[in-house]
Amino acid sequence: EEADLDGADDGVKGHPITLEQAKGIKELLFGPRKPPQLDASWHRQGLTFGSETDLGYGLVQLKGGPCGVMACVQALVLRELIFGKKTRSWENPSAQERSHALVEAIV
Repeated sequence: EEADLDGADDGVKGHPITLEQAKGIKELLFGPRKPPQLDASWHRQGLTFGSETDLGYGLVQLKGGPCGVMACVQALVLRELIFGKKTRSWENPSAQERSHALVEAIV
């Protein structure tokens, strides 16, 4: 059953991932070996959009954070905003459109 994962009334629904899926993502990002210690910037990094005018599609990346991961997620968000059918304007998406694109990017 789909659930509103973040509690916001943005119409974005999804499914929690299983422990096995989480382990698969971890292995994809770090390989099969034990991951290195991550510095604090990795722990503080979230998936939030910036508030810049005309850059509402841009994810905020903290200095020293996971730039490679963020670049991949950003590319997939843009793909959904540009080519998806639920966005009226990729350059200035609504909060609901951004949330939908982010969910599509990481699911």
